[in-house]
Amino acid sequence: MSFFALFFALLLDQFRPLQPHHRLYGMMRAGAHRLRQQLDADTPAQAWLVWALVVAVPAVLVWLVYWLLGHFLGGFFAFLCTLLVLYTCLDFRAFGLHFTEVRNAVNTGDMEQAGEALGLWSDALERRQQESEPTPAQSGRELAVGTIKTSLEHMHRYVFGVFASFLLLAALGFGPMGAVLFRSACYAYRFWAERGSDNLAWPDCPSPALADVARSGWQVVNWLPARISAVMFALVGRYDEAIGAWRAYSASRPGDADALVLASAVSSMGMPQSMVQQVVDWQPDSEPFEEPPLSEDEQRELAEAAAGMLHTLATMIWRVLVLWLFVCLLAGLIDAVI
Repeated sequence: MSFFALFFALLLDQFRPLQPHHRLYGMMRAGAHRLRQQLDADTPAQAWLVWALVVAVPAVLVWLVYWLLGHFLGGFFAFLCTLLVLYTCLDFRAFGLHFTEVRNAVNTGDMEQAGEALGLWSDALERRQQESEPTPAQSGRELAVGTIKTSLEHMHRYVFGVFASFLLLAALGFGPMGAVLFRSACYAYRFWAERGSDNLAWPDCPSPALADVARSGWQVVNWLPARISAVMFALVGRYDEAIGAWRAYSASRPGDADALVLASAVSSMGMPQSMVQQVVDWQPDSEPFEEPPLSEDEQRELAEAAAGMLHTLATMIWRVLVLWLFVCLLAGLIDAVI
């Protein structure tokens, strides 16, 4: 059942994706914002209470609805519940649209258009109400670095990590609870720890205590899904290089599971260590790379190299997606036989 739920949820997301401004997402953001305003008192106890209400309680409620439907109405209604929850949690279609726009611009050598497309992608992920400042012109290498990191973070946080969390808890009888838990924890981390803690102008700026709790909660929830994603990337690429990067970043950045995923994925693409470090450290507002003046031929060569890297990235992501579906199908067949 898990395989079919994931498969049909991906199909629904392809043909009728939920937009970032959808009413459902708006209600969830408004509820989280109101809880933070009312309960965030900059103490660890209050911070954990806010985090539990925003992250844990929705996941438990979804599991309760799933159990009640399965117990009183039958497995088909429990399957529909799982399908709808996965449909709201997955966001694969948006990756394809944004990535294709950036890659097409890079393929035509229009770095300015590619930079604007990458900026719009970052805005969409952060659910900004208005567009950020126009992105300055970037080199081919810088655009490739930014696109690779944005792509990998998008796929892990909105697709592959959801797969892993859902399947792990579904195998224990909790239905779609894992998908909601992962996405809710990701939301809390992105807006309260990753972005809001050092940005006083951010309208949902949390207290330092809540930022620390959101970071700690994300590290716990993301610990196993991140390692599963890293293994998946390693299996479809250069395994030895990916495992070496895993070990290096586990030692140098303990607790940073996102860096582990990025390092393993970029290394599995066959990229040098300097490129891996640039991808891990890149931010949308990072300073431009310091590069000497380049001739038109050199700029063209860099653009071609960037296009090649993006092609390799797209191929690897599709391989991981197919591998995930194969694993789900295999697990479903084993479960049916047993």
